[in-house]
Amino acid sequence: MKHLTKPRPQLVFVIFVVLVSLCVALIVFFGLAQQARIDTAERLAAYRLSLIQDQQSAYDSLLAEYTQVTDDCTDAADCVTTATPPSLIPDSQEVVEGAPGLPGSPGLPGAAGARGEKGDQGDMGVPGQSGLPGPAGTNGADGTDGSAGTNGEPGPAGPAGPAGADGAPGAPGANGNDGRGLAAVECQPDGTWLITYTDGTTSTTSGPCRVPDPIISIPEVVP
Repeated sequence: MKHLTKPRPQLVFVIFVVLVSLCVALIVFFGLAQQARIDTAERLAAYRLSLIQDQQSAYDSLLAEYTQVTDDCTDAADCVTTATPPSLIPDSQEVVEGAPGLPGSPGLPGAAGARGEKGDQGDMGVPGQSGLPGPAGTNGADGTDGSAGTNGEPGPAGPAGPAGADGAPGAPGANGNDGRGLAAVECQPDGTWLITYTDGTTSTTSGPCRVPDPIISIPEVVP
């Protein structure tokens, strides 16, 4: 497959210069044509103005002559003038330059030129796009088993298992010591309780164990 070659910089520069030259030539041509139209219009306007001025001068002269004749004559037959009005038609020999015509249509293309010499080899083109991926190949045969690896480190402890079933009842235990009971409970003068147990030990606990007698005040009777 042939690779596309990049255009040489010299050829690109020549094409650019030719295009710029054509643009400049067109701009100059249209500018000159426009200036020629303006100059022609100015000359025509000046010529028409001179014609109007000549006509006005001729009419003024004719009017002055007619006024003078009518003022001097006393008879109607005498009021005939032989003055010939000046010609108002411009001299046919005078040539007025017209405006330039429009550009003609382009001519037919010329015949093809002779074949040029073979040019130099161009630069290498841009690499083409990658092709589509091919179909997948067939699976190969399984390899032989490898040797056993070393034992790994112990893993973390697992969660606790469920509780086991209740065991069989144990043998009866030995008889315990006799307990102690209350032998007496007495109220002490300080208001605390004195507790005496059957084993001879005592203990006190806060009271009060009795209600204090109320103090009754008897008012003194004054005779």
